Amino acid sequence: MTTMTSHVALIGAGYWGKNYIRILGQMQQKGKIKFAGVFEADSKSRESLRFNYPDVRFVENLDLFLDDKTIDAFVIVTPASTHAKVIEQALNAGKNILVEKPLTVDTKSSQKCCELAKAKGLRLMVGHTFLFNSSVKELKKQVEDPEFGKMHYIHCKRTNLGPIRHDTSVIWDLAPHDISIILYLMQSFGKKLEKVSAVGSKTLGGKYEDTSWIHMMFEDNVVAQVHVSWLDPHKVRDVVVVSDKKRLAFDDMDGRQPVKIFMKGVEYVPGWGDQAKHLTVRDGDIHIPNITACEPLSEQFQHFLASIHDKSMKNASPGEFGVDVVAVLEAAEISMAKTGQAVSMAEVMGSQPSTGGCPHSEPKPRCERTGDIPLVDIQAAYKTVKPEVDAAVAKVFAAGCFIEGPDCKEFETEFAKYIGVKHCIGVNSGTDALYLAYRYLGLEAGDEIITQANTFIATCLGATTLGANIKLVDSEPATGQIDASKIEAAITKKTKIIVPVHLYGHAANMEAILAIAKKHKLKVVEDASQGHGAYFKDKRVGGFGDAGCFSFYPGKNLGAFGDGGALVTNDDALAARIRAWRAWGAVKKYHHTEKGGNSRLDTVQAAVLTCKLRKLDAGNARRREIADKYIAALKGVGDLSLPKSPPNTVSVWHLFVITTDKRDALLKHLNDNKIGAGIHYPLPIHKQECYKEELSSLVGTLPQAELEAPRMLSLPVFPEMTNVQQDRVIEQVKAFFKK
Repeated sequence: MTTMTSHVALIGAGYWGKNYIRILGQMQQKGKIKFAGVFEADSKSRESLRFNYPDVRFVENLDLFLDDKTIDAFVIVTPASTHAKVIEQALNAGKNILVEKPLTVDTKSSQKCCELAKAKGLRLMVGHTFLFNSSVKELKKQVEDPEFGKMHYIHCKRTNLGPIRHDTSVIWDLAPHDISIILYLMQSFGKKLEKVSAVGSKTLGGKYEDTSWIHMMFEDNVVAQVHVSWLDPHKVRDVVVVSDKKRLAFDDMDGRQPVKIFMKGVEYVPGWGDQAKHLTVRDGDIHIPNITACEPLSEQFQHFLASIHDKSMKNASPGEFGVDVVAVLEAAEISMAKTGQAVSMAEVMGSQPSTGGCPHSEPKPRCERTGDIPLVDIQAAYKTVKPEVDAAVAKVFAAGCFIEGPDCKEFETEFAKYIGVKHCIGVNSGTDALYLAYRYLGLEAGDEIITQANTFIATCLGATTLGANIKLVDSEPATGQIDASKIEAAITKKTKIIVPVHLYGHAANMEAILAIAKKHKLKVVEDASQGHGAYFKDKRVGGFGDAGCFSFYPGKNLGAFGDGGALVTNDDALAARIRAWRAWGAVKKYHHTEKGGNSRLDTVQAAVLTCKLRKLDAGNARRREIADKYIAALKGVGDLSLPKSPPNTVSVWHLFVITTDKRDALLKHLNDNKIGAGIHYPLPIHKQECYKEELSSLVGTLPQAELEAPRMLSLPVFPEMTNVQQDRVIEQVKAFFKK
């Protein structure tokens, strides 16, 4: 075979970049490659490297290397979030690729990279450096020995005190090493990886987990565990492999004896009773194999180089192997978001089985929801509270007290305390809460309420059901809240109630609204159906007005598993009258003081809500993280206008609403890519069919509401949303505007 000389460019000069500059320089000196130079986008890094490596060419324009037909290979060490894009550009330019781990930041894009490499007939290799470590090769040799026996488990630990990263979680930073080792060793046994679960901790209060435990479940009860942390005081790099005949230990921090082979297996033996078994440890010697030191990074590159020139050569770390590692990372991230719920690898991998890591059997069909990103994930929300909710609901069923049971009182007490009011009265919907607030604050036929045009119709229905009229004012740009500066102009002698809506999870300007209400002796009813937990200044919404009304529709920040609602107030008389009305006007059983109705929060829903209330603040905090990321990532994209929180507020981002002139086309694009998006709301109140005639005079007088209705679009936002899912939404929004 004729020896060919590859022309190699280094793309990026991050953590591994300096090592690759050295290795590529050495390989050039040996005449094995032509080192074309380094692309580095950051000017400060580029100048620093140019000073330290004066003989190396540095460029700031990647196209210079992409368009250079003499360059046949790229070594990519840019941030993982850029890998998919750079790989696609490089493959389309005819370059073979060695990319540092992880391959990309999600399984789908990793699979696409492999498909493109295959279509182009090019090498795509992932830099899982530990596969070229002499000690890991020794572990591989041992597990492939027929004397190794039946595999029981693998345990890996990788910890150190920093460096702590702020752009990703510890699993994406440290765990790829150990996951690659586990999959590499498990190739020898042909056991399919079935499920992954993980838990993590944001001990330092950052956006991402700084400590995590990953549990990988293979066929035949073989398990592997990975513990990674940035917070431990000791630097640990351990791998332990246990079978029924041997135990292997690899300590990467032990320079003299990194691998020890314990000829002491672990096995089950018969115990007492017909079915009993117990574990026993068999005695044996400890062997210390001779490990020849090498530089894995250099070995890895030489392997890549050889695989370019010999297409028949089997690559030790092909792109498909990288897909397997990314799939485990993605499954772990999903599991952490679901508080440790096991995630099926068949769902993460989709219709494409793994070929580079642990061999898979025939893949299971993907369920319809797999790969979809809903606007709100009700199923994921259930899984985060499943143990508590299941136990609470079972308790209700066991007691048989389904109407006004003790769980109702417990929830009402806890929610009143949460909002900061004296009373909470559970009812069967947010719509009923509004109706009862209007009715018992004295709203009558011919009276008027003032609210905003861009709201859900339930805000108005309770008033018009009582025969009252609605006066609409416009909303603020960007926040969607009622424009308090326009309220006074709408007040007439018939006005009784101002109804601010804490729309999208933001808080209305309650200070200004309360001042207007006081000046004109009006009541205030807060429609807080989208504002569970939001603050105006130092107080939660719902507790400012004469009454606050909440919906517990399943998709809300605090959502039941059915319909539900509540009214909160500090008014003792109002609370007493509504409590009586919701039970047919009875102050005690079969004694009716007025003609009431039937609107009670049932005990099962109250039990569910109590469990979910205790996790509401954490869920709202996660929503703020998601909103912050959307705002940073989508700034300047197309003609998008991005939402913002009003001054003096803490938003809970029930919805993340963007506006664009291309709303309908963007919605179709997202839906076509299995991303849920919604419209909140397509028509302002005065253009709804049921109000169109009586409010026809308002057409053209509410410019903000009328301008935004055909332009607004809600992107997915829910506490269980993973970084991978959000990245995909951002990617597709950007892709739409690039077309």
